[in-house]
Amino acid sequence: MENIRYPREALESGTQGKVIIHLKITKDGAVEVISISKGVNPYLDFESWRVIEALPKWTPAMKDGEPVDSYTFIPIKFTLAN
Repeated sequence: MENIRYPREALESGTQGKVIIHLKITKDGAVEVISISKGVNPYLDFESWRVIEALPKWTPAMKDGEPVDSYTFIPIKFTLAN
């Protein structure tokens, strides 16, 4: 979350909300963005995508002792401070 930069356009318009990203964790642990399942606006959606793509490798899911591809959803909440 410390890598998220609230887009200037979203700040100026007072836009906030939760972006939900659908992603794939490959069997080697790489993170691949599949889609934006729930977007807020193009600025917040793009920032969410950018942050997820910058994530380091994860520990892959295992099945029968072997690493496998897996899928998950990550919510990223944008909230303006009062």
